[in-house]
Amino acid sequence: MRTAAAFSQEELAERAGLSVRAVSDLERGAHQAPRLATMRLIADALRLEAAGRASLIAAARPAEAASPLIPASGSSPFPGLPATWTRLIGREVEIAELCRLLAEQDVRLLTLTGPGGVGKTRLALQVAADLRGDFVHGLAWIPLGAIRDATFVASTVAHALGVRESHDRSFLQGLAAALRDRRLLLILDNFEQVLEAAPFVAELLAACRGLKVLVTSRAVLRLSGEHHYPVPPLALPDPTTPPSRLAETAAVHLFVERAREANPAFVLTRYNAESVATICRRLDGLPLAIELAAARLRLLTPDSLLARLQRRQVLLTGGPRDAPTRQQTLHATIAWSYDLLAPAEQRLYRHMSVFVGGFTFEAAAAVDQAMGVLDPSSGSSGGDQNREIDTLGGITSLIDQSLLQRLAPVIAGPGVVEPRFTMLETIREFGVQALEATAEAADVRGQHAAWYAALAERAEPALFGSPDQLQWMDLLTAENGNLREALSWLIDAGEAGKSQQLAGALPRFWFVRGLSSEGRTWLERSLALGAHSEPAIRARALTGLAILASFQHDFQRAATALDDAMTIAKIANLAAGMAYARFGQALLALQQGDLEAAIALGTASQAEFEALGEWGRASMPQLIMARAAHYSGDLATAETLYAAFLEVALRLEDLYVLAHARQNLSLLAQSRGDYAQALAHAVEALALYRRCAEPWSVATCLSGMAAAIGARGQAEPAARIYGAAENLRVTLGMPMFDADRAVMAPALATIRAGLNDAEFAAAMAAGAALSFDEAVEMALSVSTSTDAEIAATRGEPRGDAST
Repeated sequence: MRTAAAFSQEELAERAGLSVRAVSDLERGAHQAPRLATMRLIADALRLEAAGRASLIAAARPAEAASPLIPASGSSPFPGLPATWTRLIGREVEIAELCRLLAEQDVRLLTLTGPGGVGKTRLALQVAADLRGDFVHGLAWIPLGAIRDATFVASTVAHALGVRESHDRSFLQGLAAALRDRRLLLILDNFEQVLEAAPFVAELLAACRGLKVLVTSRAVLRLSGEHHYPVPPLALPDPTTPPSRLAETAAVHLFVERAREANPAFVLTRYNAESVATICRRLDGLPLAIELAAARLRLLTPDSLLARLQRRQVLLTGGPRDAPTRQQTLHATIAWSYDLLAPAEQRLYRHMSVFVGGFTFEAAAAVDQAMGVLDPSSGSSGGDQNREIDTLGGITSLIDQSLLQRLAPVIAGPGVVEPRFTMLETIREFGVQALEATAEAADVRGQHAAWYAALAERAEPALFGSPDQLQWMDLLTAENGNLREALSWLIDAGEAGKSQQLAGALPRFWFVRGLSSEGRTWLERSLALGAHSEPAIRARALTGLAILASFQHDFQRAATALDDAMTIAKIANLAAGMAYARFGQALLALQQGDLEAAIALGTASQAEFEALGEWGRASMPQLIMARAAHYSGDLATAETLYAAFLEVALRLEDLYVLAHARQNLSLLAQSRGDYAQALAHAVEALALYRRCAEPWSVATCLSGMAAAIGARGQAEPAARIYGAAENLRVTLGMPMFDADRAVMAPALATIRAGLNDAEFAAAMAAGAALSFDEAVEMALSVSTSTDAEIAATRGEPRGDAST
């Protein structure tokens, strides 16, 4: 047959996807029972008609060929796979896993799930094509996207497989009779809108022992024995990925391929690579969204496309005309999923879209259950619990239908671990549009803001002197997207009191997590709405604003805000408000060098906090007084106060306070010229700050370590570490205290003297280029250098360290 087709062994092997050795072995009879899959590949490569195909299989596997149930693939009664015109990109892992699953004997029903546009159908097509040779009786591809009535599924499958209904048997019975002994892969595409037909699939599998079913659906079928495979979005580039390697990630690779189809002149360069990567991230790695966006490069550049992606649902239209209508725009493919939801599920989806960056079940229940009385479609009285959807069940349903994703559990408070859920941003945006089109939007957003205001209020006391402080900080970090959303809505709605209450609870969080500039913006915007709030709320917000401003050396704004806060607190006789404002004044005095005022104000503030039983907050002015004594040159008093501060940190089990204590003891040791002790304290402080994720204090710690390392003669690495610290402070917009810089000045002068101008500039630049983690790792590594390594950095010969 090969000779008749005028193929060489090499040509046939290439056409069939086999090795030349495999073809040679078959022709020589080296394999007495070659695989049917191999024979079908050869038959396809030779383009054999039915008779020739049957003859070839009969020669290879006489027993199987005798069965009337083996169709020639060229004359199979079953519908084959639809043609694909583009290469599948970035799914190698998924293809391998799915092929492995379908090869397992006990896997007979495999359901691919995922949101619209994630590429379930294309992945299923590729898997089916790769497994074509493993199913003796072939494949049957049956699209169900056009069917909305589940009762028509059986007839659709039957007609596709050439089975007709008769008066004495149903479609299911006819299919069972036709497929009972056949080894067939049945692919049911787009099952989500006919989920009520799932029992039909179960009955068909029970009746046909050689049948396997591969389903694509936005929701699981919930059948016994069903194996569920969620199809993930394409891999996205990490923000730290260099431009030269961006094309190696699947999402960018797909974008580039489709962009070249739209505009053959398109090339990924170092100038447009970051815009392309950002586009892919904005589109959540959804293949459909990426393909629709890439098609826009017929007219746009990546930069201009990125600028227009703010309303992605509107922009991402114009898919291929031969694609199903629902896949021609991103909006349509998500609307398809939304329309399949029950009314209560649609309402829950709209409500959950208000969350940004994920949410816990507790938050979801608070928003959704509070909205239950507003649902006019429930048909029950306002107090009837039947009006409220079971939020847990509803979330489960939205996960099953690929509209929500389950994230790893998070700490939702001291000792509380909760699951967390999220929406892809493209799906959330559709939900927001649906929400804004209803009368419930303002109420839902109000409930959302109220929940996060209450969360911030619960967290705020624990952010001072609490062993649970780190857990609360991490929780607020996880919820920062929701905090921003709540603040934005409250301010836009003109809610002065509520926005000041929420913003006023967060300055400590913003400072610790390096968000001082953002925090100031929120506080200024909320305070600008006016004094329509309780005095305690406005005074707290003003003091929080002042503290953030003072750390950014905006001393004038800090002083004005503190004066206003103290005036409000005094008029309203707010003891806590006066203590907090006085602490802010003590801090401002310290930063401006008025050490006597810092000590007097700090002493008063500490006494006021202690009278209120606020021991965690009382430690803050205690540190102010210790620093003031240190900066004034009274090192003995400073040592006593720092030691007392350390005792407080240990008693409170507060990692932040403990880190501050170690850092300030390091500065004190520097003032005494004891750089070994300074470095030891700084290493401890840095480890704590890193765990606490407080970048400003990390920068201060790095500067102190650079000074100590430079003082022992390691000028070049010290300059690099100092350069990293300076760059971090510039990024944060928070300079070092002038007094701290004065303490470090002698050692820093030693660093500068150990290098010429070019060497110093190069080292500083190298340090500034380090990432946060790289700078910390370098500082810790250099700080533990051996005497021999230190000598080497000085250019001294290795040997007796005493020399």
